Amino acid sequence: MGGTAIDPVAAAVLARPPVFRYTLAAGLFVIALEAGCTSPPPRVLDRSELSRLHTIALAVPSEPSTYGLSSGSEATAIAIEIITGKPPDAKTYVHITGANQRDFKLAVLDDLHLGAELGAALSRVLQENGYKTSTVPVTLDKKGEFALDSLRDIDTDAVLYAEIIGAAYEDGPEGGPFAPSMKTRVQLIDRKSKKILLDQLYLYDAYADPRPPQTINTMRILCPLPVYRFDTVEQLLATPSLAAEGLRAAVPMMSDEIGKLLQSP
Repeated sequence: MGGTAIDPVAAAVLARPPVFRYTLAAGLFVIALEAGCTSPPPRVLDRSELSRLHTIALAVPSEPSTYGLSSGSEATAIAIEIITGKPPDAKTYVHITGANQRDFKLAVLDDLHLGAELGAALSRVLQENGYKTSTVPVTLDKKGEFALDSLRDIDTDAVLYAEIIGAAYEDGPEGGPFAPSMKTRVQLIDRKSKKILLDQLYLYDAYADPRPPQTINTMRILCPLPVYRFDTVEQLLATPSLAAEGLRAAVPMMSDEIGKLLQSP
């Protein structure tokens, strides 16, 4: 009675855990850029811009937008069911239960603060590059984007906004071991003009396409070490310190990549 009918695909997406939805959102962001649905920001930083930057303020949310366990194989099964109308064989995918999510958060995330760790790592690499750094509060607009109007009272040449969109352990689209995954969006914003000098996604993922030059559209692909792969959810939960280490290992890899990108010419 009343209301609006929901497309079956949209309903299936909304029913998935937040990590899956953020993964899909990141993919759609790239597709939108490719299709010209939005004005694409620079994919390659104009290095001449760096010569006038001496101070960079860091705006990094203290925690990822979402943490959790995610099943790529279950997402594939749902997509196949939507297309074919036939229920998938339960042996072909892993179902993540609410209890699995709870146990993961209790066991793995107890002492993990990836946003704060990324902020500290970025501050270090920027200082090594000769920039003076500071930190500023993260203010978002109604669309969930970094609020450029908040820059007017910041005494800096540019702001580096780094948001961890999601951090999770996931199996592959066709199954396989659970491995760490972390997705981070990085924007370098000129304070005075509010011009976005760079807008790039970093994807730390064992199942991403590894083809040289390890770049897919606007994403920079980083691969976790094999030691952080777990054959089952039970095996992952049995070694929480190693699982946490697998997520934490993304931080220096991403900060080093960003540091290289922002080296003055």
